[in-house]
Amino acid sequence: MNTTKQAPLEEQTLSRCCLAPLFADIMCKGQISLSDWRELMTAPWDNSFTSNDEAILMRLIYGVHRGLVKVVD
Repeated sequence: MNTTKQAPLEEQTLSRCCLAPLFADIMCKGQISLSDWRELMTAPWDNSFTSNDEAILMRLIYGVHRGLVKVVD
C-alpha cells in the first residue's frame, strides 16, 4: 500500500498541458527565466510525466547545457 500523499492539483508545479507551450516559448526566445528553470529542475520525476514530457525536459536540459538556451533573471 502506498502511504505517500500526493499534492493537491493547485500545489503541483508542472502540468502536462503547459510543457509544450513553455518549451516552444523558451526555444523561440533562446532563454528561460531562473524561476522557470528551478521549477523544471525540482519537478518530481515520477510516473506523472509522459514520454513526451520527459523528452521536452531532456531537450531543455540539453539546450541549457550546450548554451543554446540562456538562464536569465
